[in-house]
Amino acid sequence: MLTREDIKYSNAWVRIIYVWSVAAIVSYLTCFHLLVPLEEALAALIAPDAVELYGRASLFFEVEALFLFALLLGVPRIRLPFLMIIYVAAILFAYTSCILGIFYLYNVILPLAAPLLTICAGAAVLGSLAWHEEQNNFKRLQELERMHQQLTDMLVHDLKKKLSSLMLSISMLKKENPSKDDSEMLTTLKTSSEQMLLLVTNLLDIRKLEVGKMNLKEDRIHLKELLLTSIDEHRPVADMLGVKLVCLAEDEVTVSADRQMISRVIMNLIWNAIQHAPQNTEIEIGCRTEKEHALVRVANRGAVIPDQFQEHLFKPFQAGSNDSLGGILFDSTGLGLAFCKLAIEAHGGQIKVESPWENHDDGVLVTVTFDDQPSTLQ
Repeated sequence: MLTREDIKYSNAWVRIIYVWSVAAIVSYLTCFHLLVPLEEALAALIAPDAVELYGRASLFFEVEALFLFALLLGVPRIRLPFLMIIYVAAILFAYTSCILGIFYLYNVILPLAAPLLTICAGAAVLGSLAWHEEQNNFKRLQELERMHQQLTDMLVHDLKKKLSSLMLSISMLKKENPSKDDSEMLTTLKTSSEQMLLLVTNLLDIRKLEVGKMNLKEDRIHLKELLLTSIDEHRPVADMLGVKLVCLAEDEVTVSADRQMISRVIMNLIWNAIQHAPQNTEIEIGCRTEKEHALVRVANRGAVIPDQFQEHLFKPFQAGSNDSLGGILFDSTGLGLAFCKLAIEAHGGQIKVESPWENHDDGVLVTVTFDDQPSTLQ
């Protein structure tokens, strides 16, 4: 059964039927001389002293011309509004130029009202069809996006539960005093599981931050305490990869923010620094107060990031691959930095990258600046 949803502007027969319907209506008005006042008004604008008002050979000829103009409008599929305006304007210009040329050559005015009315009305109908189809397509895309996001959220929640269960099992195994080799293997499994859980949580929270549905709980945070806690959590994997974590945090640096959110920001920054740090190098992690703003800085001695790529670092799935570690333990998806940017901006702060950084010819420095003014967190 044919429904309205099946009648698409993209089908040529639909466009031709609509514009020919317009031509039929205008032909009816012409046959009963209902357009004579408009015709006279238009003719008066061109040549008030014209010898003849109408120069048509017959009414049949004029009706044929109307359907021809309608066909010129209906055959091409024009999707963009400004292109539709340009195309209609070109047809109007061509016809009026023809009218003026014939008048100056033969002192005869061809029909004006009916063709111009057909062109304008046909263009309006086609524009309405295109707009209606665009709205339907937009609604379908919104529905598909909603279904896609619901599926993603369900998968993320399920993965989060499974990973949490896996990490709990690994922790229990480590408490049973395994051998040295088994302990190293369990450490690797735990590290990989933590990284996977972090990525999954980032994916879920990025969506919440983008739509403004993340509820942030304000608390007074000592940044050095968060940094030391996160450094202790990451030290085993850093030692395993031959990277040294150095804390350069000042005391008494505090901010008003969501503790869990900022803790995860710091965790993401340290993870990111570790996975791109060469062996036998140091990662500097610190906080300080500068111009009444609290700063958190994480820097490594990895490869320099070209300027043209730095603006893409905070976009999901657009970060570079981890060439330094061969992609064995880590896989850079860009979710970590994307989450950090959204989380810090939700607190009214800023995050930026500098590469190379401060009197170095290599490395990457990520600086988080907190705007510690009266908070608007919920």
